[in-house]
Amino acid sequence: MRRLASGLVLLLSGTAGFVAPAASRRSSLPALSLFGPKVTNPDQEVTDRVRMRLRVKSTDGKASYPLGDLDLELFGKTSPLAVAVFKDLCATNAYASRTFHRIIRGFIVQAGQGTTCDPYQDDAGGLALSFGNGALAMSNAGEANSGNAEFFISTARADELDGQYVVIGRVAPNAMNVLKEVEKCGNTEGDLYNDVVILASQLI
Repeated sequence: MRRLASGLVLLLSGTAGFVAPAASRRSSLPALSLFGPKVTNPDQEVTDRVRMRLRVKSTDGKASYPLGDLDLELFGKTSPLAVAVFKDLCATNAYASRTFHRIIRGFIVQAGQGTTCDPYQDDAGGLALSFGNGALAMSNAGEANSGNAEFFISTARADELDGQYVVIGRVAPNAMNVLKEVEKCGNTEGDLYNDVVILASQLI
C-alpha cells in the first residue's frame, strides 16, 4: 500500500482495488488530450516486443467488437527480472480471457487479475524510470520485492508512481491509439463502461 502526498491511498495489486476519494484526484486527469506523440522513457533500449489482441464486450455480454492489437516494447536490460516474468506469462498465453479490470481515465489501465506467478524482486533500473503516457509496469503487493503477474499502463504523467513500481517497457507508438480506446472504456472514477478482454498474447 502506498500513501501519496495528496493523502490518497494507492494499491495496484491483485488483492485490492484503487481507493481514492474523488475530490483528491488531480484536476488534470479527465483530459484525454494527454495522449500525444512523445515516447515514454525514450532513452531505453527495446529488447523484446509483445502483442496483445483485444476485444471489447458490453457488460451485459450482448455485444462485442475487436479493439485491435496492443503492441508493447520491453526493456529487458533495464528490468530483466520483471521482463522475464512478463514475457513468460505472455508466451504461455496466461493473460488470455483476462480483462482490464481497472481503468481510470487519465491515470492508468490495469489487467491480469487472477493470473499468478511467484513473487520476484524489484529491478533497480525499472524503479528508476518515470511514469508517463504509455509506460508499462508490473504491479506489486504494496511492498518491496513483491512483484506479481498483474500489469498496468499509465496514460498520463504520474509522478506519484515513480519509484513505487517497476517499469518494464512502454506501449509502441503504433499502438497508442489502441491504448486510448481501452481508456475510453472507463471514467475518471474507475467505473467501467465495457469490458476490454485480452484474447491472446504473443512475443513478436
